[in-house]
Amino acid sequence: MPFPRRLGFALELAVLLLLHGLATTAAETPGAPRPQGHVTLDLSGVAFQGGDPAARQAVGATIEQLLESWCTLDAPGYRALLAPEVTRISRVTGIDRGVDAVMAALPREWEEYERPGGAIAVTMEIQDAEIVLDETQAFAVYSVEVTGEPAIRWEFTDRWLVMQVFRRGPEDRFRLLHQSIAADLDAPGDEKGFDFELAVPVKNLARAVAFYTPLLGAPEHVGAERAVFRAGGSRYVLDATGLQGFAVVRPAMPNAYATFLVEDLAKAAVAPVQRFVTPAGDRAAIELDPSGNPFVLLEERFQTEGPAPAPPRFETAPPEPVRRALTAWLHADAAGLAATLSPEAFFFDNSREALGLVERGDTATRRRLARQWREYDRSGGGLSARLSIRDLAVVPSGARQIVSYRALLEGLGAHPFRDETLVTDVLHQGKIVAHFAVRLLPEGLVRELDYSAYATENMPETETFYREKLGLGVPYEDEDWFGFWSRHAVFGLHKATREEDRFPVPRQANGHPSFWVASARKTHDYLVAQGSSFPVHPSINDRAGLDRQPGYLQVLATDSEGNLLLFTEYTGR
Repeated sequence: MPFPRRLGFALELAVLLLLHGLATTAAETPGAPRPQGHVTLDLSGVAFQGGDPAARQAVGATIEQLLESWCTLDAPGYRALLAPEVTRISRVTGIDRGVDAVMAALPREWEEYERPGGAIAVTMEIQDAEIVLDETQAFAVYSVEVTGEPAIRWEFTDRWLVMQVFRRGPEDRFRLLHQSIAADLDAPGDEKGFDFELAVPVKNLARAVAFYTPLLGAPEHVGAERAVFRAGGSRYVLDATGLQGFAVVRPAMPNAYATFLVEDLAKAAVAPVQRFVTPAGDRAAIELDPSGNPFVLLEERFQTEGPAPAPPRFETAPPEPVRRALTAWLHADAAGLAATLSPEAFFFDNSREALGLVERGDTATRRRLARQWREYDRSGGGLSARLSIRDLAVVPSGARQIVSYRALLEGLGAHPFRDETLVTDVLHQGKIVAHFAVRLLPEGLVRELDYSAYATENMPETETFYREKLGLGVPYEDEDWFGFWSRHAVFGLHKATREEDRFPVPRQANGHPSFWVASARKTHDYLVAQGSSFPVHPSINDRAGLDRQPGYLQVLATDSEGNLLLFTEYTGR
């Protein structure tokens, strides 16, 4: 049986965003919440700047209608609220420009959610909204609390951060000109969660890379014994070393193991059975949990004297403030970057972290950048990386310019990586007044790594070990299941017995991934074409192939090497 996705997110997001040169005040037109079914916005809680009561009411209604038509899959209603030159940024579809492109991309977003009754089964409450109006436009920034409705099987909540620009027409008709949304955000002040990556052993690395690329998109890095993919925010690793005998390919068995990232291995190691140093120079230790499952603790040691940054590449020349800001960022030049920003500029970057915190002003932005730069290999001249900018466009909006583009950052140091983000820079009087960067999900059949599951025969003792010894926090529970929330996915424990399942086997990797997919049928068709097998293990599934359960459709299969994989589509039916 599968285990809940995104169960019990306890996220709070309090983001205060101000636009350049504009101070916000409380709304002058208090009013009661105006429910429309899925979406509510209480105008009395909105911080407005400018605009008369009628304009404020109109832009608030447009924001509600835009989200409501999205929730109800109302394509004509959504289309009617778009400006002809609209730009829309989504972590799922990328950058879509123009009404036709935006509308063509919407179904891919709708596939992410359960849709019983022909509508997305969520409610949305708009919070912390700030709206700035002038004669030609409206700027809006707000958070959204997204909650799964009781009609679906899996309870969940999520937090979004939204930035929008609306063009103002006659009779206060507002049309969306630009939108960027960051999702799955942690609230400022939340305790930073742990991070882990999942690996499976492979016999033939090239064959395995070819198998996984249509599922996960292009790999971040392929080396002699290791390939790294991104599955949403999580890294998924193909390991040809066998983890020194602790992770070997056993056909149609769970062979995956987790690597937990720690700041200090000496303080984190419990009782290592093997220590080693990675080719990148990181310190690592292999440990065993009470069920005999191996896992790795890894202390990353980023280079400080690595390769110098490569010159940035621009497919299209950006406006000069953007070019100078990107060059300064690549060279870790805080002063140079600050010179491109207005004194009240806000800075949000979702490329590597889920923190829904917007930095404002020079001091706060520098502090955040210094923290970011420490997580890269670097040299005295900046980050050991190559930056490429493409798909750039500039849209005028009154006295401002809205610049949007894709930014690809590729590591050149000991820790290879490939980070792609979707960026919006708002320019005013030669300065950047807003920087909003959203991580792009890889383009493949898989949306993201939903969870990893370690098989165990001793649930209570093993749960206590991960909760107390490793400090993973208090898990949520389901039948024969404990799930620990990391920064990007769930590390889970599920009950299994060797009599029924033939696993877990002590001192051998006994984990498997569960990938969240938009379509289990399309994934099943791909697996069939690849020659995958579809086993049945009582602790995981009920039937071979497409296995329909209340609220979801799943496929348990093998990869090109024989490793056990699970794919789940959350249907709500």
